[in-house]
Amino acid sequence: MDELDSELIKDFCEEALEIADQYGAEEGLSFLIGKKFFEVLRDLKEVQNKSKFLVPVEGNANLTLELDKRRNINLSLTSAQSQNYGDFLEKIEGLKKISDIFVKEVKETFDANDIEDYLASYPTLGEEELSAFDADFSSKPLSVNATLNEIRDIFYIEEMKKMFLGFEKDKAL
Repeated sequence: MDELDSELIKDFCEEALEIADQYGAEEGLSFLIGKKFFEVLRDLKEVQNKSKFLVPVEGNANLTLELDKRRNINLSLTSAQSQNYGDFLEKIEGLKKISDIFVKEVKETFDANDIEDYLASYPTLGEEELSAFDADFSSKPLSVNATLNEIRDIFYIEEMKKMFLGFEKDKAL
């Protein structure tokens, strides 16, 4: 997703509108938010999580001594390590910018009620997999991976609700 820019996002929105015209708004949003935007958000969260291991977490009084030790270690970082940290920060900022553009374009392309309905349905994100709600538990239980993906999707959808609709969980219902 490094090559993603405003024009490509607009192309995704146009493609999603074509899908919506043929199959309905939910399918169009599934393509746009559930697949394309999800890739950006997932990449952003992964980079943010990885960067946490490079910098001490501020604001926790219980960690003051540990933070001081980590600061001393951070001061002795080699230039290669500093560059690596700089790369993380740059990537985070780039992904945040792309995410903001994506949200703006989706909101301009689709009706807010359609976006709200789509997110309130707690769709499966990313690659199409069997949802826990669609699974036939009498014949085959849901795999551990599928269950973990369902849980992951819930957290991402709650984040998306904040981004697209501006409110916390349960207010979309």
